[in-house]
Amino acid sequence: MKIPVSVVRFRPWPPLHILLQRHLVTRAPRPGAERGVSSSSAKRNHGAKPVYKRNPNPGLYDSAHPKALAAEPQPAEKDMAHAEAARSQFGVPFFERAYGWVLVRVVAMFPVETLLVRFQRVSNTLLALCPEQEAAGTRQVLVRRFAGIEESSRDWSGAMLLEHLAIVGRHVIALTEALCAGRPSTWVLRTRDVKPAGALTRQESAAAFEAMVRAYVELVRSEGIAFRSPMRHQHPWFGALRIKQWLAFMTLHHMVHVPHMEAIAAAVGVTDTSQARF
Repeated sequence: MKIPVSVVRFRPWPPLHILLQRHLVTRAPRPGAERGVSSSSAKRNHGAKPVYKRNPNPGLYDSAHPKALAAEPQPAEKDMAHAEAARSQFGVPFFERAYGWVLVRVVAMFPVETLLVRFQRVSNTLLALCPEQEAAGTRQVLVRRFAGIEESSRDWSGAMLLEHLAIVGRHVIALTEALCAGRPSTWVLRTRDVKPAGALTRQESAAAFEAMVRAYVELVRSEGIAFRSPMRHQHPWFGALRIKQWLAFMTLHHMVHVPHMEAIAAAVGVTDTSQARF
């Protein structure tokens, strides 16, 4: 028995970007849906080709119909870096946030002392990787984006990176003190609030970073049993975190910026980073 070809063939699922376009692009109402149009006119125009319109509520995935995209002017190649940097308010991709959500909670299962030892080792690595000369340490360079790094963080110097880590660390120290005392914190973590100003020298940034690391390690070791407090505080990417999960975040946050610092050092001409390993 010969099987008809129409039975064998099947239509594959459309690609993901086509599904997104179908979901997010709005169509004009069917002919005749408007008030005052007769049913006979609606029947005559029922087979008319639908008219695609831009989403009236533009958002992150706002898009026009695929045929209209070709007519829109595209940015030149030299402007692509600026176009990417303009999207920094959207943070990192969803997959990286989801992976970080899981990773913070898994790493927090390790003992506190293990996390502290790793935190100190990674902090020493960042200090060793940062260029020591003032001109090289404060020179801003453009590097590629790494996982967990926003587009707006690509053009930092080594001193700016240490300043950023010191700012985040000081906020987490105040947060940890409040949670361990049973007080909710009013701090709202916004990425724009922890960006470095770039006004510090290399030595000043390194000193502020080292002071933050020492203060945080001493605080964690002095709290002891208070680290088991069930109190949580919201992270914009990883949800509500407990005190020990914030320690895991601090360790992972420093680890994320290690390849970032390596790229900055390589861009300013520092190639010997063999001793800076954790």
